[in-house]
Amino acid sequence: MQAYSKYEIGDAAGAYRNMISVGLKNKIKLPYDLTANLSYERTKDLNQRVDETSTNDHDAYSVGLEYLPKDPFKASTKIEFGSDNTSKKMNYTFDADYRF
Repeated sequence: MQAYSKYEIGDAAGAYRNMISVGLKNKIKLPYDLTANLSYERTKDLNQRVDETSTNDHDAYSVGLEYLPKDPFKASTKIEFGSDNTSKKMNYTFDADYRF
């Protein structure tokens, strides 16, 4: 499991967009050349200015599965879910690759 954090400053002179993100990533090796990926991220707006449009605090979750054999065929799928106090979003991706 990997934990991470980052601090973002959008306009350092005026201290406009200050945000902090904290997250967890977990990669699990499974049999049959499969790998599962789980992650979570929480982002908080540290903006103190009233006149600046702030970014909503939000959470993001994702679950992925990769098939990575030694063969030239590879595939992955991922489901992402994000939410804040005004909306909910869901993305689903599937990728495949064959090398000639």
